Amino acid sequence: HLHHQATVLNNLGRAQQKLTNYGQALTSFSEAFEIAQKIGNKLLEGVVLINIGENYALNSATADALAYYCQALAILK
Repeated sequence: HLHHQATVLNNLGRAQQKLTNYGQALTSFSEAFEIAQKIGNKLLEGVVLINIGENYALNSATADALAYYCQALAILK
């Protein structure tokens, strides 16, 4: 159940991103990441971190984006 909830929140964040609702997207991604951590789903953690990085990249926050991409890489190795 929690895995599905995290997946839906991640997808919701992607949709919000496409609508340029970056703040709402970040909230959805953060909730998805918390759940992924709670259930120990490393793949989903990494995917959500990539999406958070993309969210920052879309806002020209390159340093923040890079930090999240690096965190994702570390988890997904």
